[in-house]
This record gives sequence, C-alpha cells and structure tokens, in this order.
Amino acid sequence: MKQLWLTIVFIASMLVIVACNASGGGSSTLSKTQRQMRMLNTDLEHAVLAKLRSDAQLVEETRLSVRAEVNKNLVTLSGTVASDDARTKAIGLAKSARAGLTVDTQIEVRPVVG
Repeated sequence: MKQLWLTIVFIASMLVIVACNASGGGSSTLSKTQRQMRMLNTDLEHAVLAKLRSDAQLVEETRLSVRAEVNKNLVTLSGTVASDDARTKAIGLAKSARAGLTVDTQIEVRPVVG
C-alpha cells in the first residue's frame, strides 16, 4: 500500500512539473518571440495614420493627430476636418487599421471658408 501511495505522489508531482514547464514555469514574463510580436502604441498610431493618409482628399481637408493605447485596443483621433463626411471617413479608416479597434473621436468639424 505504501508503494502505491508513493507511486501516486510521484506521478502527481511529475504532472505538476510538466504543467509548469508547458505554461512557462508560471512566470508572467514574455518570451523573446512574444515581445517581438507585441504591438507598441507607436505601431498602432502609424497603422492608423497610414490608413488616414491613404485617402488623398482626406489628407487635404484635415489636420488630425492619433494617440493609441494598445492595451485597451483604443485610438483617439483629435484635430479638425472640413466636413461631417470627412469626419465619418476618418473614423471608418481608423477602425479598419485593426480588428475590434475602438475609436475615441475628438474631431472638430470646421468648414473651409474661402
């Protein structure tokens, strides 16, 4: 009976060790590959700016800045546009930069006078 108990304890211990190794030893640190793949705030800002710059008319009519918070999957657009259509277009382009992205809009509409 004692040998059966020791066998069970040994097997359970081995399972715990294997599980800890498979999960990274319980460590919260990221592997080198995970750190390299992790998107930075500036990466997301550049991706949104690239989408906004892909529309030539929008580029001419707007003065926008982008601030990103990758951990929240959030970007904030601020600045001015010439029309409600330009504002709507800017929001749509920003959202297309990353799946599920939330866009906080602080864009003012100021029609071009002239």
